[in-house]
Parts: sequence; structure tokens; C-alpha cells
Amino acid sequence: MTTSTLKSSKLWENVEKLLSLSGSFYFYEPRERCRNSGHGSPLEWVAVNPNEADYLHYSDLSDTSLTLCSTLGGGVARLSPLEAVEKITEKKLWGEVTLLFVSDFTGSSDYSGGLPYLSNCEVLLEEYDSPECRELIGGHGSKSVVIDPRYLSEELLESLESLESYPVLDESHWSELSEKLKGESFESWVESDLRRYIEETLVEALTEGGVREREEAEEEAEEIAENASNDILWEIISEADSDGGLWEEEYNSMHCKLDRIDPSLIVRKFLTSEVVK
Repeated sequence: MTTSTLKSSKLWENVEKLLSLSGSFYFYEPRERCRNSGHGSPLEWVAVNPNEADYLHYSDLSDTSLTLCSTLGGGVARLSPLEAVEKITEKKLWGEVTLLFVSDFTGSSDYSGGLPYLSNCEVLLEEYDSPECRELIGGHGSKSVVIDPRYLSEELLESLESLESYPVLDESHWSELSEKLKGESFESWVESDLRRYIEETLVEALTEGGVREREEAEEEAEEIAENASNDILWEIISEADSDGGLWEEEYNSMHCKLDRIDPSLIVRKFLTSEVVK
């Protein structure tokens, strides 16, 4: 393909359009990965073709290309994405190295990004397939998508462009994801912490004014907290969240601020007025 033909191609146009968006281009080359070919099978090193991998690791992406360096003799780090496309095409290296785009609006981890970006990532992976759009994963829950400009469709491009004006692709998906992660947080730590908070609150309510001796109050409160159904726990959470301030997004998870639950709500749920008189 001549330079003039390349610059009038769909690939060139796609790269130009992606350059106008918030994100970065990276090189990806085949690398051998240690994989298990099946349950109980020995680990083996397998080379991954850059055009066939269904998912990539952040560590697979680079600002430079060893293939281009060995071919051009250096200076690859200074190449613009369009210059890189020109050199890869000129040297017929697409089978050895590819240029991929990562949007700023699809990346998140345990310590960066947020649920809107995680939602965008999941929406794109549901709607578009490899090699046009592939999952990108890494340490600490890192997740995003990588876009191959050679296969970029108008629909995917429009989705990426829409993020420049509003950083959420699907508000319904975002909302559903939030609810899903609330459930995961509940199972992970909220349930146990809430039961402990209930126990502590009831001990104070039962010992106040000498209603119960400390030891008796602790035993009764512990039994109540342990036997409380999850439905009751969710009722408490729901009522405490009437102003929408109990839960907050925390990167790739939902955090429940249990200290915002009024102790009087706990007492009303578990103790009759006669008990605490």
C-alpha cells in the first residue's frame, strides 16, 4: 500500500478520529504467556498472536515496539500514532505488532477510575467483539478495553465520541452495576459489620438506665444480632439510606457508611418500648 493510498484509507481516518478523543495509543506485540491447557495439565508457554488475543494485559502494552526498533533502528518512541501506522504498513508488520487505542473513559481499578468507567467498559464488551474491542485487565482490579483502529466501526466510534460530552454510555447499566456491587459489598463485609454495630447499639440501649445488667445485655444483644435475617438488615440499610447518603461509589466498589445509621433505628427494629423502659 502506497503512502497516498494509506492516507486515504479507512484505517488512517479511524486513527485521526481516535486522536481527537481522550485516550492513548499503545503498541502490542506477541508475547509468550504461561498458560494452563486444562485442569491438572502442566503449565506451558504459548505465544499469543496480537491479532487473535481475546483479552490483553496492561503489561502487554508499551509506548515502544521492539519489532519497529529492530526494523527502523530506533526512534520508535518518538513516532506519532499516524507515523507508526505508516511504518507498520510500509514494513508489512501488522502480523507482528499492532497499534491499539485505550479511552480515558473506560478504565478503572481498585484505586482509580470509578463505576461510570467500569460500566462503560462492560457495555462496550457486551456490544462489540474481538478484535475490534477487547478486554484489558491488570493488577488491583484494573479493567478497560482496547480498540483496534483497523476494525473500528462507525457505531463504536460514535459511542466513544459520545463519552467526550457525557462520560456514561448507559445510565441503566450504571445503576444496575451499582446495585450489584452493593450486594457484593454486603456479602463481603457490610453484613458482618452491621451485625456487630447492631450488637453494640443494643448493648448500650439495654444497659442504659439499668434495664439489664451488662453481661445479660451482651448475651441478649449478641443473640439478636446473630439471628437477625438478611431481609431485616436490608430494611435497616434501606431506611437509613432514605436521603441517598448511605452508599458511595469507591472506585470499583460500593462503600456503605454504617456510621450514618441512627442507633434509634436499630432499637426500633429489635426492641419493644416495654423492654427499654
